[in-house]
Amino acid sequence: METNNLFRYLMERARTTHVFSEHMQLDMNAAKNAPKFMLPDDGIILDTGLKGVPAEFKLPFPVVVLEYDDWVEHESVEYFANRKIPARTVKDGELLQKTLVIASEVGNKIELRVVSLIKGQAEQQDILQTPGFTVFMPCTWDGDLTSFIKTMDDSEAVIEVNLEKLEEDAKALRDKFESHFNVAAKVVYLKAMGAVLALIEALSCKNVGHEALPVRKLNKSAAKRGVLPFDEYRVLTINSSKDKGELAGVGGDRHSPREHLRRGHIRTYASGLKVWVQSTVVNAGVGQVLNKDYKIK
Repeated sequence: METNNLFRYLMERARTTHVFSEHMQLDMNAAKNAPKFMLPDDGIILDTGLKGVPAEFKLPFPVVVLEYDDWVEHESVEYFANRKIPARTVKDGELLQKTLVIASEVGNKIELRVVSLIKGQAEQQDILQTPGFTVFMPCTWDGDLTSFIKTMDDSEAVIEVNLEKLEEDAKALRDKFESHFNVAAKVVYLKAMGAVLALIEALSCKNVGHEALPVRKLNKSAAKRGVLPFDEYRVLTINSSKDKGELAGVGGDRHSPREHLRRGHIRTYASGLKVWVQSTVVNAGVGQVLNKDYKIK
């Protein structure tokens, strides 16, 4: 199964054109060998409202990369209404963009860098959105995702903003989306924060693991030209219950590991052990169609 491999695409773009700030390019370089996860649409893994996120948490790795299809409903939809973009990228007033999140642990905080890509068509160029600032989220959770967002005039909020290139990018975003810079920034980073917390929440469950997808190979011509190799991506899986003793019967292990786990809920035992139960599987390779098993009687 192929993945979008947005990270590789962006690295290729950076080799030929100056598309990122110096700080962003350094973050991309640092993430080359980091584990990369392919998530379901909008970065949503569990339909729990992030109720299972631990009060204090860490990333599963020092640096982790997340990619997902992001359906956004805001001023950008109207902006792109008359542009030549693939019809499949717009539906019901929402615009499809590919989103990449680089999350890194920095002390007791997590640094987030986000890139969103809107695919062009024919002569229309791809459009990259790279807000020129960094958001740091604390490694504590109070159950309210919106409290993680800082407005430019709110010095009391928990999120710090690196003002690198802020004025330049703020003007660019206002011109592009015809909206206040804070609105666009909040849309981008709220979803990114939610995706990071969703991954942490899922991996806090005893019966949740992750497995690598098959890596696409370069053809000989591309290899000779020095094209970057495809990256390895991982998806979340439910571990087999037959080896888990206390976890037997929670379900979910009959499905292929090369599929997204989604929905279900977290069950917490008296011992503090958490498991993910009644999961539904969404296949990442077929437009995220639900897989179901049927029996004829």
